[in-house]
Amino acid sequence: TADGHLFLSQDGGRSWVLLSRVGEDALKLFHEGQIILNIDHHHRDNPRFGHVNFVKEAASTTQLLYELAPPLGVMITPQIATCLYTGIIADTDSFRNSNVTREVLEMAAQLMSYGVNTREIAINLYERRSLYELQLLGYVLQNAQVRDGIIWSAIPKSVFHKTNTSVTDTERLVEELRSVEGIEVAVLLKELDNGKIKVSLRSKGRATVNSVARAFGGGGHEQAAGCVVPGELSEVQERVLVELQRHLGITESTERPTEGTEKTSCLPVRSARFRAFSDSKSEKERGRG
Repeated sequence: TADGHLFLSQDGGRSWVLLSRVGEDALKLFHEGQIILNIDHHHRDNPRFGHVNFVKEAASTTQLLYELAPPLGVMITPQIATCLYTGIIADTDSFRNSNVTREVLEMAAQLMSYGVNTREIAINLYERRSLYELQLLGYVLQNAQVRDGIIWSAIPKSVFHKTNTSVTDTERLVEELRSVEGIEVAVLLKELDNGKIKVSLRSKGRATVNSVARAFGGGGHEQAAGCVVPGELSEVQERVLVELQRHLGITESTERPTEGTEKTSCLPVRSARFRAFSDSKSEKERGRG
């Protein structure tokens, strides 16, 4: 612009997300009167903080950027197509979330026509873990607990220091928890150095975890959301679990997990059908014996 700079915020969501992704220096832009363009697909959570706001429901902010390209005269190059496709893959969890629509798949197909290397994107997103990150995953799984259809695990900051990892190495760990059979919601709590707890929430469909995240000042999508909560790790964990139970309509909790016995210890929760099959099989084997 003639009198200053134009600042672009993408995928900001609620203010806590904007600060965590852009940094607290971003607040200065508001006080200095700089022009801010706000583009985001978190239409329910975004506070429309920009001077110009292009905020609407979509699977990914890259959908909105793709929509803006023709009127702005932007030619889609293979490099641009790769970035847009990567955003779609990341925000739909590889087309596994409920935000996948026909329009999303059509956009992905159109982007592929520009020569997008889908395999390379998959490798860069999902197959570049360090050994330290795998050790952190092992800790998360070994210490996971289950109650009332909720699976959760917590990472103290001491574990980050011990494994030489950080919160940025936990991006996909909560999805590993959600993969357990019989689970409705997965929760991963991460203790930060500033006295706050970063909470990641994932749902298999019945629970809308963004409403749970909003209760703590966060936000996100129905099946993937998060928040940052001040407090001690154990205290925040209990508050989040209570809110989840309330949201799921669980009025009376079952017995608390017992240390060392109710932990999943990397083993999946057996479904009722599997238990029935196992019991039936055991009876047959006893009959043979």
